[in-house]
Amino acid sequence: AQPRTPGKPPRPSAFHGLAEERVIREIIYAMQGINGHYVKLREDTGRYEIDPSVAVGRAVRVLTSRICDLGLYFKIVEKAAEAHFEKSPLTRQALGAALRRHLQEYYRLIALLDAAQADGLTLRRLLVWTADALDAFRMLAAVADATQELTGGVLLSALWQLSRRGDAGPEAALQGLVQAVLQPLLAMIDAWMTDGRLQDPYHEFFVLCDPTVPLKDLWTKMYTLDPQMVPCFMPMPVAMKVLRTGKSVNFIRQCCEETDWILPPKDGEDTSRPVAVSSVANLENAVDLAWRRTSKQLVSLLMDKYKTLDHALAIRRYLLLAQGDFVQCLIDLATKELSQDAGEVYRHNMISLVDHAVRQSNAQYHDTEMLERLDVKILTPSQGEVGWDVFQLDYAVTPPIDVVFTPDAMRQYHRAFSFLWRLRRVSHSLSQCWGDQVAFNHQLRRQSISVRQMGTIQMTLHSCYLLRNEMLHWIQNLQSYVLYEVLEHSWQGFTSSSFVDLDAIVASHEVYLTRLQEGAFLTPKRSLLLAAIHRLLDLVMTFVATQENIHASITAEHMAPAGSGVFDTDRATLLERYSIDQLSSAFTQQIGELLLALDAVTPGHGPELRYLSCRLDYNEFYSVTASRRRRRTRMSRPPPATE
Repeated sequence: AQPRTPGKPPRPSAFHGLAEERVIREIIYAMQGINGHYVKLREDTGRYEIDPSVAVGRAVRVLTSRICDLGLYFKIVEKAAEAHFEKSPLTRQALGAALRRHLQEYYRLIALLDAAQADGLTLRRLLVWTADALDAFRMLAAVADATQELTGGVLLSALWQLSRRGDAGPEAALQGLVQAVLQPLLAMIDAWMTDGRLQDPYHEFFVLCDPTVPLKDLWTKMYTLDPQMVPCFMPMPVAMKVLRTGKSVNFIRQCCEETDWILPPKDGEDTSRPVAVSSVANLENAVDLAWRRTSKQLVSLLMDKYKTLDHALAIRRYLLLAQGDFVQCLIDLATKELSQDAGEVYRHNMISLVDHAVRQSNAQYHDTEMLERLDVKILTPSQGEVGWDVFQLDYAVTPPIDVVFTPDAMRQYHRAFSFLWRLRRVSHSLSQCWGDQVAFNHQLRRQSISVRQMGTIQMTLHSCYLLRNEMLHWIQNLQSYVLYEVLEHSWQGFTSSSFVDLDAIVASHEVYLTRLQEGAFLTPKRSLLLAAIHRLLDLVMTFVATQENIHASITAEHMAPAGSGVFDTDRATLLERYSIDQLSSAFTQQIGELLLALDAVTPGHGPELRYLSCRLDYNEFYSVTASRRRRRTRMSRPPPATE
């Protein structure tokens, strides 16, 4: 024993006779989750503490408990690492492997501490040496508790958020966990974007596959995105690019019959791994590069090999009646056939007429593949319908272009065809009506008819001329609006779109169809306009039939040969019976209602409808007439009753 220094009192020992070396040894045991003789895990507090019966200082007890907390964290981390071993999701296996690496570092620390006991390791020095490990394992234990049931992107999101706490030491450890758990996800992204394979046996990837979906719905329904599995550090547009890239690879191989196609590496890249996704830092750039190259290949196949734009042009020419000479030939050839009852119109006859119309027009010089797809559809007839009402041109769509021209898109085309076909039919009927008027007028001049009777006939025929011209003005302006303001403008917008990937093609085509439907009054918001137009079309067809009856009546009364038995005593009243005055009044009224409906929907819908309204009523004739009719209606109402 060393002599005391004179003048200084003896320093009391905090261990009160208990050897410090013994306490340190048991602390090292506790750091491994092992109870010692003095340092044990207390059930009431859940911490390792020195036995209360042992007389030691308070500072020793506090320091011992603080250091021994490592044992608690160690047991939690060790349990989590053992649980994430085999037959577990890949991300949890990666987390377990990362935790085991931290445990290995911890075991090295234990060995160093054990060896340092021979060099006089003190309790305070032990506290300093274990401070970093204490902070790290406190965070690792929190991670183990917070991620017990999490997998995939959800696990990565939790780790990423825990790593953003601002503490440099634990944050570095957690960043290592994030990088470790990220590797299985990066491998899945790599395989998906390169080969279109889903290496996801435990359903951890954010891309889902439904194997029950047929191949024809590969692009729209087979593969979907699970937003919950997208890591929080990955922007949703990047996740969508990952989804589209893999879908594009599968679409190229399975739908475009390019089974040997692989994603080509960029110049200077490793050919064994064209998608170099190795960390969060280069994730977005690598995904964008792979998406651009894959999408470029797919768009090139659809546009060059499968001629998607050419098919869209063919549909525009035939189903939207943009090929004027073909449509005119078809109407001329099919008028007799389509004027029959709907039940007497047969598909094979109409196919023959369509082939004749092709050969008699410039359509014969179009691509043979497009012409072979042109077909005829006869709808199920209803009571009272004629061939005009059930006839439709059709266009055969086959994979892979059916991803753009879907069944719903073709239904919209057929609906547009029915509307445009009726416009062309009514316009053709008015043209025929003019020819009948001219021919009948020449025939009438060769007959011996009294001046009085001729004056009455000429007044009736002149009314027919005026009404036909009024109707022709309306139908021509309506057709001009639909063909140029709607069809041509929509087509220019579609063909000038930027087709960066297949979704862009589909979206542009949907916008094109939407513009067609809105411009042709085929949307629910414009149903009132469409109903008004159909009422006017019905009036035109009624006028055509009425003029035919007038011609037949005049022929029977004034041009029938003597003794033919055709003459009837009531024939003198037929001209009044078939008067067109009521038709003219009804047509003027319906035009006024159409203009009112146009004015009601014009605000917020661009200048096209205002331009159409101006062209239909360029001299405000219908507006003035409607105003006078409303004024007469108000004046004809009885005055309100007074008490």
